[in-house]
Amino acid sequence: MIDKHVDKYRKGKRALYALCAHYGVSLDDAHDARADAVAAARVVRRLGEEHQPVGVMPLADLHGLQVREAAEQSLSLQAYLRRTADPAAVVEPAWPLIPRMREPAAGRD
Repeated sequence: MIDKHVDKYRKGKRALYALCAHYGVSLDDAHDARADAVAAARVVRRLGEEHQPVGVMPLADLHGLQVREAAEQSLSLQAYLRRTADPAAVVEPAWPLIPRMREPAAGRD
């Protein structure tokens, strides 16, 4: 979310492997939890170095930015899907915790 916030129109994927390539971070043993976590931390460090407003932001402000960006990006994706693929598409904007879908009560339609 933060990478898209600081470089909104960059082409290409935003998956960990693509972010590592973009920020010059090695990703050895991809999909190993430890290796992915180390690479993600290194990407965040490089992102903060290259984009100083984000790199020096207090953690509470950074978290708030992530929450707002997640909502904005979700709504943008939802609008795109509704225009191009599924008029009823719903993309959950909550982040970092996505609410659990409630099941209908028994005997109710």
